[in-house]
Amino acid sequence: MKKLLLSTAILLSVVFTNAQSFSITYESVDVTNDTVFLSIPLNTNIDAYFHINNLTSSTIAAHVQRYVECAPSSFTHLWCFGSSCYAGNVFGINADVAGSSYTEFHVGPVLMSENTTGYTFRYTFYPVANPADSVWVWLVNDPNGDCTSSRSLVDASQTKAKVYPNPADNYTDFEFKLNSVNSRLDIYNIIGEKVKSISLNKKEGVIRLNTANLPAGTYIGNVIESGIRTKSIKIIVSH
Repeated sequence: MKKLLLSTAILLSVVFTNAQSFSITYESVDVTNDTVFLSIPLNTNIDAYFHINNLTSSTIAAHVQRYVECAPSSFTHLWCFGSSCYAGNVFGINADVAGSSYTEFHVGPVLMSENTTGYTFRYTFYPVANPADSVWVWLVNDPNGDCTSSRSLVDASQTKAKVYPNPADNYTDFEFKLNSVNSRLDIYNIIGEKVKSISLNKKEGVIRLNTANLPAGTYIGNVIESGIRTKSIKIIVSH
């Protein structure tokens, strides 16, 4: 009986520890760990509003980290989280999100008249007290294919990717089925730093990823095929 109670307590601890605190909505649509594609002229300022929803009953001090994957030729990044707004070289900001409510996140980069290229930004949200409990959203406006020049050659819906075990300790196996042999897996930490890049020289298979030297936390694995990000997966490292 004691063993049963202990096992139950451990299981409940794991469930609650891994429970997601936030979700992200855009125009009332859940876009948590997904991509929002805009379709606006390149010289038009962005005016995108997201709701960062607190799925718990307690107020959470939240952090958002900005990462620029593909930059416009000329822009000023303006963004607001809650009542505070920032620009320029600020890449991370905090705001409280009330329990069972939301805080507004506003993205409004000002694009200069000489801008002629597309852009892709990623925003990652997590509780200040628990960075491993993260969610993210990509924001893409790329009408000319500047950031994804071969988009038409790759069918992202056919890309399959997963890792196991997840959480990982010393290793995790990455299983994939791709469109192209000209591919790679880029792994980023939650502040947008690339920590690994693995070439994938076949369309289908399983490779073992060494995670022993990665600090415990949440990572984003991006599958890149012919220069296009076709799949994103969450990798949790727990030592």
